[in-house]
Amino acid sequence: MPTWFTIAKNEYRLITSGIRRFRPFVIPLLIMVPIVAFLVVIQAGSIIHFNNNSVELLRYLLGVPETIIPSLYPQIDVTLVVGQFISLLSFFFPVIGGLANVLREIGSENMDILYSSPVKPKDIFFGGILVNLFPVPIFLSFFSIATLPVIIEYGYPGPLFPISVALTVVVLYTSGLWIGLLMSAYLKLRSQSSPKYRDLAKAVIIITAIIIGLAFFILSSSQTATLNMWYSPTTWTSNIIYYSVAGTNLTLIKYLGTFYYPVLLTPDVLTSLTLLLTFLGMVFLIGLLLVRRIRQLDLIGEGIVTIKGEGKIYRYLRKIMPTKVGRLTVIQLKEFFRDPQSLTRIITVFVFPIILYFLAVTKLVSSFYSSTDPISLLISPGTAFLFIIMVSTMIGQIEASQMTVKGKLLLLTYKKAPQGIRMLVLSKFGEMLILGLPLGLISGIILQIILGSQSPGIHIVVPVMLFMVIISCAVALGTYSARPVLREESGGHLLNSTLIGGTVTLIGGLMLLFAVYPWVLNVISSYSTLGGILQIFPNITNLLLSIFSVYPTIPKEIGIIIALTIGILASHSSLHFGILKMTRYD
Repeated sequence: MPTWFTIAKNEYRLITSGIRRFRPFVIPLLIMVPIVAFLVVIQAGSIIHFNNNSVELLRYLLGVPETIIPSLYPQIDVTLVVGQFISLLSFFFPVIGGLANVLREIGSENMDILYSSPVKPKDIFFGGILVNLFPVPIFLSFFSIATLPVIIEYGYPGPLFPISVALTVVVLYTSGLWIGLLMSAYLKLRSQSSPKYRDLAKAVIIITAIIIGLAFFILSSSQTATLNMWYSPTTWTSNIIYYSVAGTNLTLIKYLGTFYYPVLLTPDVLTSLTLLLTFLGMVFLIGLLLVRRIRQLDLIGEGIVTIKGEGKIYRYLRKIMPTKVGRLTVIQLKEFFRDPQSLTRIITVFVFPIILYFLAVTKLVSSFYSSTDPISLLISPGTAFLFIIMVSTMIGQIEASQMTVKGKLLLLTYKKAPQGIRMLVLSKFGEMLILGLPLGLISGIILQIILGSQSPGIHIVVPVMLFMVIISCAVALGTYSARPVLREESGGHLLNSTLIGGTVTLIGGLMLLFAVYPWVLNVISSYSTLGGILQIFPNITNLLLSIFSVYPTIPKEIGIIIALTIGILASHSSLHFGILKMTRYD
């Protein structure tokens, strides 16, 4: 058995150590999940495609005019948008993941173990990359949902479509993972003896995130810009996916909502496939040459580590928070920024604005209902609030999950101090707010820019985002305090994440109902009888919705007060319950 396969097998056994009884079913289950996901998406998309065509045909026969919203910017085919979205995330996510999760053997504090080991560095890398391919089926399941706009628009084009998507994800994910592992290994090795490389690791993560942001900014500002990027692997994969749907490399560009002009996609599908596989081969070849240099790194006497004074920001925070909890909060912040992985956890927050951009460009949400449907009134604030909940929940989890990972010794130390657990939880909450509120502000502005005219307004989006960040931080911290997770690879994180997501969604849903939709019961009660008529004749919709919203079940002002009260009580209860449970934790 090859050494690299043995390493991968041992890593796999460690990962699945908590589910030994079900270990034989893990790999078959991972294979089945994306297949089932694609089948469900194909079935759902085909039904929606048929229903939309039926409604359009009925409108045509009744002579109902079609509403056209012109765009000042050229718009490419939805298949190319989906291809670009899948390609970018498939490549860059594993790069960031590789930078954040260095192989444990290479990241060992005692580097003599690595140098004295008979295991070759390439075996460590091959074993590591093999075991890190397990998220690929999860990515495929996620991206199967991303293909829904294509199926809704054109119907199911055939088996070549899911095969091309799977090829795209596997090739780009593997390339990105290999690059990420190589970069992270080098930076981790160097950072053992020189702190400047630790800062370089943070810089690389930030630069990677900026590249992702610029890529999506280019897509959002000019969809046709990527058509000329023949040198980019993401363009090759987009062309392959488009060919699997259209059967040609000729596409139509829409302008002003009604005019079209043809564009020939370059390179063609065979050239794109050849370039893509060549790119994968070159990445691995260059990587192998770099791996051989790992043993040649001279880490002895690399440099002198100097102790630097505390930064101005930390000193300023100590002045404005002179209490014991405040000083402990500053310590928590310093611990957070010492770890390069912390930046990665922060960057993951912005995946949700990227998904929102995808939904906005592909008009996926509007594919489920008619633009004249009464439910459309719920979409503007509802879509914004849905992503506010997602972003705020992620912000709450990025740090709460790390509070108890360091082990039982940390808890025992704080339990011995007078009210130590209470100070630990409150200081962690303060640190989470210092980090989370700026993230919430940036995310709120991004959401406002993406939603545009569909947004309820920046004066609503940003305050609601900040309030939900406070709630989600309290809920996440309360959950991890009540259910401490002492290991990074524990399945307890998944259970806690589920509890946090469900709780924040429930609280947010109640707040949304009272603050925004106090009249929603009126709409629901009448939709079953009037919905079909309103889909065909849109002129009645606005009048009916105006009548509904004038006489809500609960006045809007009282609804907002109730929503704020729910959020405050939920936050306080979560923290209080978490402190109580952690104090009793043995």
